[in-house]
Amino acid sequence: MLVVDDEPEIVSVVSMLFKSRGYEVITAENGIRAIQIAIEERPDLLVLDVSMPKGDGHYVAKELSRFEETRSIPIIFLTARTAREDYQMAFDEGVSRYITKPFKHDELLITAEQLVSKNKRKYNGKTTRHSPDDCFKYNRLKKISMKGSKKWQKKS
Repeated sequence: MLVVDDEPEIVSVVSMLFKSRGYEVITAENGIRAIQIAIEERPDLLVLDVSMPKGDGHYVAKELSRFEETRSIPIIFLTARTAREDYQMAFDEGVSRYITKPFKHDELLITAEQLVSKNKRKYNGKTTRHSPDDCFKYNRLKKISMKGSKKWQKKS
């Protein structure tokens, strides 16, 4: 599971919540790092803030949905944004669920467990980790994510 937020307190709370349920948790503080980790680690789920430096949640969702290797990773937006347009944009980008802050711990846990379970059934219990012949695809994705990183560094 990958938890991405630029607020360390949120990352800490969400990470502890999932670790208490036995999940392995990886964290990132910005969108570019989230893309890099998603490509390298292929987590079972992303819990992603929308408003972040160096690649917001919408950018991350769009980038990951472009590629077969990462488009199957379910994404939960965990955000303070509540405008109707934000919900619509998220779902247009392939986001699985949209939870607003402040959030109920049980709601996040249940939603995450449902998405992970559904995704495993969809792929017959197989993980979405790299297979030995993924080297070419991995390098292609890594180059693309590095281009995105440079783009966001210029904006910051």
